[in-house]
Amino acid sequence: MKKTRITALVLALVLAFTTLPLSALAASYTAYVKSGSTLNLRTVPTKKNNTPIAQLKGGTKVTVKSTANGWSKITWNHKTGYVMSSFLTKTAPTAKTSTSKDVRYVSTVQKRGLNFRTGPSDSYSIIRVVHDGAKVTVLGNAGGGWLKVSYGGKTGYMYAKYLKK
Repeated sequence: MKKTRITALVLALVLAFTTLPLSALAASYTAYVKSGSTLNLRTVPTKKNNTPIAQLKGGTKVTVKSTANGWSKITWNHKTGYVMSSFLTKTAPTAKTSTSKDVRYVSTVQKRGLNFRTGPSDSYSIIRVVHDGAKVTVLGNAGGGWLKVSYGGKTGYMYAKYLKK
């Protein structure tokens, strides 16, 4: 009786693992957006009728969950989506030797200043309104048209459209 249960258990495990797709067994791994690239994160693995949910700059670290047909399913910044695999590399970017910063200036159409927010969307609280012409330092791309910036000793988010080089 005991031998029959063990045999049944082994058979069930073999059957379960042979019916799983190989991608389900593969471990995820860390990859980076290739230097000099801007990569669109999409909800489905196609460019047609598929607006990007974020843009990833060169050097951005992502976790690859699976790869098929030239597309990689990734997670980044608590978002899951698809990117073209050819723009990813397993090699970590080298540290920049330059100390140059990405500095931009607030430039709004109506010259009323720009909201400096606690997060990357209009639903986040306003830290303060920053006047036109103010200098901010870009710390990174938060996706959806938003940049993570430093201003007045604080870190927050501003809409990229109103920040000029």
